[in-house]
Amino acid sequence: MAPRLLLACGGLALGFLLSEALVAAVVPAPGGGIHFVARAGSCCLADPRLLWVFRPGATGTWESDEFRERTTINSIGMRDREVGPKRPGEFRILAIGDSFTYGHGVGAEESWPRVLEDLLAERVPDSGPVTVLNAGQPGYGIDQVFESFRLRRLGLAPDLVVVGLHSTDVTDDADKPLFDLRDGRLVPVDARRNWVWLQARALESLPSWLRSSKLVRLVLSSLRSVAWLRGPAPRDPAALHAWQRDKAVAEMAELRDLGRAHGFRVVVVLMPSDWAVRDPGWQPFGDLPERIRALGLPVLDVFRGLGDGVDDPLRFFFPKDKHLTARGNRVLAERVAKFLVEQQALGGR
Repeated sequence: MAPRLLLACGGLALGFLLSEALVAAVVPAPGGGIHFVARAGSCCLADPRLLWVFRPGATGTWESDEFRERTTINSIGMRDREVGPKRPGEFRILAIGDSFTYGHGVGAEESWPRVLEDLLAERVPDSGPVTVLNAGQPGYGIDQVFESFRLRRLGLAPDLVVVGLHSTDVTDDADKPLFDLRDGRLVPVDARRNWVWLQARALESLPSWLRSSKLVRLVLSSLRSVAWLRGPAPRDPAALHAWQRDKAVAEMAELRDLGRAHGFRVVVVLMPSDWAVRDPGWQPFGDLPERIRALGLPVLDVFRGLGDGVDDPLRFFFPKDKHLTARGNRVLAERVAKFLVEQQALGGR
C-alpha cells in the first residue's frame, strides 16, 4: 500500500509541476483576472456581506509613474484618524463612496473630505467643531457603499452623510452586487457566491507556496468569467445600466429613511469624470439625478462641471490613472463646501 501511495503522490506532484511549467510558458499573466483586493491581501479582508473591507491598522504605499500614495487605515477600517465619541457641539459629516472619496493617488490630507473639513472650519469659524470623516473604499460599487454605511458606519452618529456617486456605479460595478430588485424592493444577494469573495477567501486560506502558483492563479482568474458568480445583473448593457440606476434610487431612499430615523441629513454628489470632460454627450447617469432629487435629497452634479470656467479641466485628473489630483480634490472640496452652505446642510452653522 505504501509504495502505491508514494507513487500516486509522486504522480500528482509531477503533474502539478508540469502544469505549472505549461501555464508559465503559454499564459503571459495567469493572475490577470484576480481582483486587486485578493492580490493585495495585506490591505483588505474578505467579508461575507461586503465582499471585502480594509484590514484595520493596515499601512502601505501605492506607487506609479504619476504618484506615490501612502495609506494608513485606522482601527475601524477607514482611511482616517482614529474616531472617538462625538465632542460637545461637534457637527459630524461622513463621506461615503469609492476610490474618488478615499482619495486614490493623493495623501489622506489631500483627499477632498479632509480638505472639506479645513474649508468648513474657515467658512464657519464661530460655530462648533465640524469634523469630516472619510469612509471611502476603493473598488466599492454603490451597493457596497450603501451596505457598508448601514452595517459599519451608522454607529459613528453622523449629522450629515455625503454620498459620492461615480459613473462606475452605473456602468462598471454590476459584477459584484449585494442586492437585486424585486417589485422595486432591495433583495440581498449572497456575497459568498461572488467571484471576488471566492478569490479573496481562497488566497487568504491557501499556504504561501500555493498562493504564488501560476496554475492556482489561472484557476482563480477564471472565476471572473463564470456567469453565475457575477450576480443577477441583466446581460444587455442598457438593461444593466437601468437596473443599476434603479438600485441606486432604492438605496438612496433607504438612506434617506435611515437619516430620518437616526437624525442625519443626506446629500449626494455626482463625482467628476475625465471621460465626461472628453465626451460631453456621454450620459451614464440618465435620469438618476432627477429621481434622487424627487426623494427630497439635494444633489450636487459635478460629473462634468468640476472645471467650469477653467481652460483645461483635464489637469484636475491624473492622465493615466483618471483619479483626481491634489488640485482636483481641492476644487471638488470647494464645490462641496459651497453647496453645503447654500443648502443649509450644516445644521444652522
